[in-house]
Amino acid sequence: MTFMLSNKARLRWAGVFVPAVTALCATAAPTGTPAEAAQAAISARPAGYSVVNLGPDASKAMLNERGQAAFVVSTGDEWLNWFFDGSRLHALGSLGRSFAYLRGLNNRGVVVGTAQNPFARSEAFSWSLAGGMRLLPGSSSADAFAINDCNQVAGTVEMPGSALMMRASRWNVDGSMTALGPPPATFSAAWAINESGVTAGAAADERRFLRATVWDAAGRATDLGALGGSSSAASHVNASGQVLGTAYREFGGVGFLWSRQTGIVQIGPDAGNRDVTALNDNGDVAGNNQVEDDVPGVNHRPFIWSMRGGLRPLPLAGAPYGRAEALNNRREMVGYVQDTPMDALSRRAVYWNDVSTPVDLNTRLYRAPAGLVLYSARAINGSGSILADSNAGLVLLRPGREGPAAPVLGPIAGVAEDVGVRSGDTVDLTVNFTDSAVGESHLASASVDDGCPQAAPSLRERRGVGDVSLRHTFCRPGFATVKITVTDRAGNATQVQRRLFVIDRSVATLAGEGVLAPAARAGARSGKAPLRFAVWAPLDANPGAGARAAAAPVVTLTGPFHFRADAVGKPERNGQSVRLAGTGRLDGRPGYRFSIEAGPGDAGRGAADRLRVRISHTDAATRAELVDYDNGPGTASMASLAAARAPVDAADGTLVARGSLRIAD
Repeated sequence: MTFMLSNKARLRWAGVFVPAVTALCATAAPTGTPAEAAQAAISARPAGYSVVNLGPDASKAMLNERGQAAFVVSTGDEWLNWFFDGSRLHALGSLGRSFAYLRGLNNRGVVVGTAQNPFARSEAFSWSLAGGMRLLPGSSSADAFAINDCNQVAGTVEMPGSALMMRASRWNVDGSMTALGPPPATFSAAWAINESGVTAGAAADERRFLRATVWDAAGRATDLGALGGSSSAASHVNASGQVLGTAYREFGGVGFLWSRQTGIVQIGPDAGNRDVTALNDNGDVAGNNQVEDDVPGVNHRPFIWSMRGGLRPLPLAGAPYGRAEALNNRREMVGYVQDTPMDALSRRAVYWNDVSTPVDLNTRLYRAPAGLVLYSARAINGSGSILADSNAGLVLLRPGREGPAAPVLGPIAGVAEDVGVRSGDTVDLTVNFTDSAVGESHLASASVDDGCPQAAPSLRERRGVGDVSLRHTFCRPGFATVKITVTDRAGNATQVQRRLFVIDRSVATLAGEGVLAPAARAGARSGKAPLRFAVWAPLDANPGAGARAAAAPVVTLTGPFHFRADAVGKPERNGQSVRLAGTGRLDGRPGYRFSIEAGPGDAGRGAADRLRVRISHTDAATRAELVDYDNGPGTASMASLAAARAPVDAADGTLVARGSLRIAD
């Protein structure tokens, strides 16, 4: 069913995209067939990659075929959305909304996402360099998840006359909107779309279980089934209409590939719990098996699968664990290998060419600054450009040895990873940098947002290699963000930042920051970002003067949603376990209750750090408590927020995969 909007709304929308879109769609197909592209993978990639700093750790990041990137950064107070056009960064803004969160990027450099208006309603938006940010026409409550190269957008829209009942929908380039399939029992959403307008996602059945669904170009729905499980969700659709998804059974998730020719085909054996992360236009699938052994934590081993070749494990070069996160049409994959369980710092970003031995990308960097470490790679395009997470934040790796115009910065060093500083400590912080122009000269600036006296940084350099030093005394407990910027004579600037937790010497404190372990998932493209946390709270009933001078306790959660505590009650401590509870804002909306249970572990005894998170609110009509998020084992699957954001989780998501929690007495 296609709804036609008012002429004014249609023209406003179409005016952004119609020019040249017909020609674009006519030429959108890549040169050569997918099979030819896969065979081209035997050609050697360049021996090195130049590094481009993009920003701090990103909760979501996407890369297109032109080497452009879009990503989201959380400051703890808000989301900041950025677009990299291949040369420079652009802030997306928020149209005056309380927040905006990007979700999709196409090869034309158009971004789509969701904004929150002053009335706590979600609004779908698009953004481009030429047109800026614009709301998509239609319902006042909507989410946009994906966009194809014809600028058709897949998402979900509130059904007319049915408050809070969301329906999968497609925005068309002419300004019309197509409601996908029949009205769902409670909820449906489209998370992926191909160039033909075929969309994939999920719809709730009469029992309120999600069922993987594909909608054809006319909007007709096909239920893909659940392989005997209770629920399922589709997360990817390729150029030929093959659909990748996950079915959820009692033991966990199992991937599947569906097409009209073959129907639903299970990926791998019945036993085990596995997630699928990528699908290319050849029908190849990348994914990860959860390892069932006596080693603590959630560990994985990656694989590649196809109808013809079956499931083939990817080599790990001697490492016990690893993950494949992305796949292109050349059958090149990126991800990480991990030497030590429960130690995310032992991860190294790697590249696989089909099932060849993985290449540690850290060994292929051209003129990288000293101290830079790539932990994981999360995206790769057909040209071989890679998005990677590092100790200096999100970086782009470009094949070849032509460095960026701006200097390349390493991490802010001087404090060990996952270790805080004590109030009153004076710390010497340093950043190494390089510049491809060896005759260039630079200036440095720095800031620390703790309100303490600050000194100017010093800079040394010689022939394109240098370092910046900053001495700072941390005088106030809580979180402090350090930012260091290096600028060349032409004004090209690069900034790195690092957030440190500062512990009061006179009071017991719970402090930590990091990322929770990935649960079984149906793919990152649907918007399933890892949940990042930052927690700081004094635990003493009668804190000393130093703690009283500090800022209020901090509890922030970002990734598939954004939550910040407004008020935190008295902590409850039981040995090495702490419970915090209070109220806060979910995606900018007040009136939500939260509780966290933090359990710092003991890696020496095989005990991992854990963080249980629960967010709920009271339904205005029924006064019943509705759970918006709960990452405990088996509880997140039908939480309303999980269903609204992406395919459901099945595994324990309380484990801290990167970062730490600690109680300082």
